[in-house]
Amino acid sequence: MADIKFNKRNIFQRFLGIPVTLKPGNPKCWNYAGGKLTIDLNQAPELKQAGGALRFEGGGLPARVLVMREDDDGFRALQNRCTHMG
Repeated sequence: MADIKFNKRNIFQRFLGIPVTLKPGNPKCWNYAGGKLTIDLNQAPELKQAGGALRFEGGGLPARVLVMREDDDGFRALQNRCTHMG
């Protein structure tokens, strides 16, 4: 499993729950259909290297999703939400 890496956020980003992880540079690199998020890695250069991460939202997704590439070239996806704000 990859070492956990934390992005630095300022106090306003933390307080207001503003995400630091970027949306894809190419919004057409992903699709959500049939309850499944599909990402075209050829169009998402942010996920080509270990430690890369992207935030996916909108497009029919029921929740914001954070996808990270791990050191072993695997991927981890999780619902990206602020636990103290609901």
